[in-house]
Amino acid sequence: MKIEDVKELDDFKKYLKIDEHALDKEVSRQPELFFEVAQRSAIKLGERDAAKLALEQAYAVVSLGIREDNVGKKTTEGLIDQLTKSDDAYISYQDDYLTAKQLAESWDALKDAFSQRSFMLRELASLYIAGYFQTTSVKGTINDVTEIKYEERKAEMASKRTSRV
Repeated sequence: MKIEDVKELDDFKKYLKIDEHALDKEVSRQPELFFEVAQRSAIKLGERDAAKLALEQAYAVVSLGIREDNVGKKTTEGLIDQLTKSDDAYISYQDDYLTAKQLAESWDALKDAFSQRSFMLRELASLYIAGYFQTTSVKGTINDVTEIKYEERKAEMASKRTSRV
């Protein structure tokens, strides 16, 4: 892969991280980010398909050339296939195809990750509504806390009285 392709992927990978303290911004930005990634993924899939077509055409051209060079000689399909696949021009097209395939699969995986990000935003919003991100875990008034302490002391004193008898 080219350096600029890796950099572009890495730039979008940064957006996968969700800031749970800015869910409103994350939720509003999600559709735009998903669209950008999906669009780039579609472009890369098209480039992969074009590279595959070029590879198939190169195979046909190279194998046809080998057949023409070996007119009158006894050659098998297996030998023509091996000679074609070992040809430098064919290998170059094959390398281009494999690179395009890897890049397309990376963008497709990133698109899936952004789809998962959408589900996680929904889950985080539900947790926020339920009070998961609050700083205090015990709710109640001061009177409730005082009453709980009073009941604890009362039970402790009763236990001491029964142990003396």
